[in-house]
Amino acid sequence: MPHLHVPVLTGTSEFPYCGLTIHTTTLNVKRDLLKNPDQDISGIQTIEYSYRPSESFMKRMLLRLYGDSVLNSRKTILINIQRTFIDVAMRYANYVRQLSKLGPRLSWVCMKDTIADVIRCVLSNARRHGSNVSADEVHGLGYAAFIVVLRRKQSSFRDILQWLETIRQTQSNDIRSIVAKVASDEQSRRIVSVKKY
Repeated sequence: MPHLHVPVLTGTSEFPYCGLTIHTTTLNVKRDLLKNPDQDISGIQTIEYSYRPSESFMKRMLLRLYGDSVLNSRKTILINIQRTFIDVAMRYANYVRQLSKLGPRLSWVCMKDTIADVIRCVLSNARRHGSNVSADEVHGLGYAAFIVVLRRKQSSFRDILQWLETIRQTQSNDIRSIVAKVASDEQSRRIVSVKKY
């Protein structure tokens, strides 16, 4: 049998595995959205043109949340929720852009309702997994992720960004502080600047 060489992890304690990273000491599991940083979301997302495009978007989104508090620390759960929102926000931006090529843009109310539905869906998923995060934290992470992602395409999302910023200003300082700590995660910041959507 030939001698196999297994590469050693250098500079990180997070082992990449099937779109995840597993911390080699704590065994915390995180989403790895930078596995294929050059992959353009518009090339892998299916756009369904229908009478109710926002419902179609929600049905097609696969919201896998790594929020098990038995496996993961609270901080890791918050980071996973944030990465889920970043991923969904990028797909959302692409979805709206692709639909607008066919005809009139989605209404502001429809876009707003879709974002609210996404946040409710992630919150429901977090509760189902027994995550020890509050509704305010999930809402704060959702609004912040959509703001960061849509800001890169701000000419298309000016009204939505203004609405999101208004909501974020009404959140408590505690929630904004938690969101800021989670947003300082290096990979989460890189995802938005590197991924194409």
